[in-house]
Amino acid sequence: MKQILFVFLLLIIVSCSHNNTTSPNNSIEIINLNTILNVKEWDISKYEYSGHVIKLETNDDCLLYKISKIFFSKNRIYVKTATPQIFIFDFEGKYINKIKLGLGPDEIANMKDACFDKEKNELIIYQEPELKFYTPDGFFLKQQNSPYYFKVIYSIDDGYILRSSVGYMNCKESPNASMLYVDKDWNFISAFLPVSKSVIYTNKGVSYNNTNDDILILPDNHKDTIYFFDKNTLTPKYYLDYSTQKLNVSEMKSVGQYYKELGKKFEFTNFLENSTHEFFQIGNPSPISIFRDKESKIMKAGKFERVEETPFIARPMAVYDDYFVCVQEFIDLDFKYTKSHVFSPEDLAKINNQKEDDNPLLIFFKLKPFEDEK
Repeated sequence: MKQILFVFLLLIIVSCSHNNTTSPNNSIEIINLNTILNVKEWDISKYEYSGHVIKLETNDDCLLYKISKIFFSKNRIYVKTATPQIFIFDFEGKYINKIKLGLGPDEIANMKDACFDKEKNELIIYQEPELKFYTPDGFFLKQQNSPYYFKVIYSIDDGYILRSSVGYMNCKESPNASMLYVDKDWNFISAFLPVSKSVIYTNKGVSYNNTNDDILILPDNHKDTIYFFDKNTLTPKYYLDYSTQKLNVSEMKSVGQYYKELGKKFEFTNFLENSTHEFFQIGNPSPISIFRDKESKIMKAGKFERVEETPFIARPMAVYDDYFVCVQEFIDLDFKYTKSHVFSPEDLAKINNQKEDDNPLLIFFKLKPFEDEK
């Protein structure tokens, strides 16, 4: 497992003035949207490297509705749905088990989030205020009350990262935090991202502001930020530059409205990476999907499928080893895919034989190195 523990996506920029957090520095990389906003359709034959398809078994016990999260153990796939519920499959797509809905000790009624702890070999489900622990195959082990409130959990080598709304985490050591780092026994280690001030990176440095419209300090431009977590340190890694995007200030009724409208224009909504590429999803009136080659720093964005070959969805939901993983729902097309430079004949058959009532397919794919197109 890589020593890199955690990359955290922040949707609203908040202060990183905590003692264990570094300040903005020259290591921050700018993701300049102005170079890729006029996106074109990708020719995927130039960029896909390899891939395979997992057809998730469909039966009366496992009917998936709106997959919201995918994560993995050594030999199991965990699918969180909008129900919310956890379904467990093996890597052949065979249905193994599900965590039943209900009020019993081994059941869930209002799940907030779930993750797999590879070090303890446990599936962890959080439904406030309870933590429930299961075997990799979904058999109940124990439950305990959580000392913290949170919405999102990530398991890392020596602890857990917990995320929630600022000031809501029930953390006495740092009541204004929105991110906690705790050990495997759920003891507090560090807190990050307090609520007291928000921070906006500008080309003139750092501007602090409150949310009161009357005293809000507007920067020259607005950039959302991705932080990198490693060894108990949270460091700004990327921020999003769209400084040439202008709004009609004369139509704004308040400074606060200006800030809110600007914030809605573009923001990071997802981030994933493997050893060769990074994936950024940028929120806009419609999401923009961007892949970035780590070596060349070249970014590619646009529509990522061709109908004459096997399509894949360019908006991955997870990473497994060096594969990006996305969900392929049923496609109602009048023809069968007969060729693919990426997928095997067996995988083509899975795609071609998918029925409307079937569970989605999971598409695993890698990308070739990006080169300049001149």
